[in-house]
Amino acid sequence: LGLMEKSYCSRVMTVGDAAQQVKPISGGGVNMGLQCAKHCAKIAIEALELSDFSDKELSKYQKLWQKDFKRELKIGLIARKIFNNLNDNDLDTILGSLNNDHLLKTVSTYGDIDHPSRIVEPVIADLLVEPEPYLKLKYLSLIGITPSVLHGLLG
Repeated sequence: LGLMEKSYCSRVMTVGDAAQQVKPISGGGVNMGLQCAKHCAKIAIEALELSDFSDKELSKYQKLWQKDFKRELKIGLIARKIFNNLNDNDLDTILGSLNNDHLLKTVSTYGDIDHPSRIVEPVIADLLVEPEPYLKLKYLSLIGITPSVLHGLLG
């Protein structure tokens, strides 16, 4: 899990698990891998037409797939780090303080199995409105999450 510095080198492009194109929360990635494979094929065709298989030419592949998935992967990694540090009390506090009707509406509005951050962002936005109870929790302080950090991550 993570973001590879380079998913290509001269004459080589990697896709799917080999390129760490895996959703950090679920471990899935079939759709992401297929979308990245399309980008890989596009750049491979261009490289063949140009007879140029250099790092510079193949770097276009990384730019394409990261444009589609880098943000999603980064948010997923943050969410995974948070959830890995939750204890039962933290989880009870978080879930107990969310308005269930609102959470259900958020999930039904933004839920997307291939883009889980679409759910995470509105929930985090709720936390930004009243962050104090959450800032005292162990898992947030461990990774330095504050409202300004969240705003920076989410743009």
